[in-house]
Amino acid sequence: MAYEVTLETVGAVPMAAVAARAQFGELPRVIPASLDKVYAVLRAGEPGPLGCNTVLYRPGVDGRTMDLRVGVRLDRPFAGVGEVILAETPAGEAAHVVYLGDYGKMRPAHQAAQDWARQQGRGLTGVSWEVYGDWSEDPTELRTDIYYQLEGEAHG
Repeated sequence: MAYEVTLETVGAVPMAAVAARAQFGELPRVIPASLDKVYAVLRAGEPGPLGCNTVLYRPGVDGRTMDLRVGVRLDRPFAGVGEVILAETPAGEAAHVVYLGDYGKMRPAHQAAQDWARQQGRGLTGVSWEVYGDWSEDPTELRTDIYYQLEGEAHG
């Protein structure tokens, strides 16, 4: 499947999030468990309108794991409660691709964004994030917006 990748200038978006560390195969367990913690705190407070679930990925220092911020986008900063902290997606230029389908099969969309950056002569910072649309029982209706933060100017 061909994916359309676009260059986007994005602003930082605050979110209530849990810090986690996981290897790729652990994500299907770690992400929902982390979101459960976030929603438990948000339900107990008054965070204002809730946005989309979001997972921010950074390479782990050991080269095998990823450092994550798993959370919910908010329209205003969040003070934090316990292990649920204020985090934000980065501002700046990003390669953006829309993926429709089962979460476990989005690797080619990620690869498309990485390939696009290379073709444009742009380096990647190593930071990426996924913004999940509304839930559907039909996997073909699941939308995920995937972003890869780009380094400075194009190299060419």
